[in-house]
Amino acid sequence: MKIISEFKNDLLKRKEYVAEIEANVTPSMAESVSIIVKELKVPEETIAIKKISSRFGKNVFQISFYVYESAENKALIEPKVKKKKTEQQGVK
Repeated sequence: MKIISEFKNDLLKRKEYVAEIEANVTPSMAESVSIIVKELKVPEETIAIKKISSRFGKNVFQISFYVYESAENKALIEPKVKKKKTEQQGVK
């Protein structure tokens, strides 16, 4: 993993990163989080991945992500994941 840019956002209590990863296939969110945890040595629950992108035909993927100071700060700022209607009502 190669970090392209790093920005400390004191107002939102997080660091904003853009990094490059070389891989044969697009890394999933879970794979990206595990790579970030290994490289930056931060807790998994403080990471929020925003975007994984690449150029056509290239094996280099660009990942935009945030690392919050704590899991509580992340819970306050990041949007909540909504449940689908079928999950709310129960599937028959």
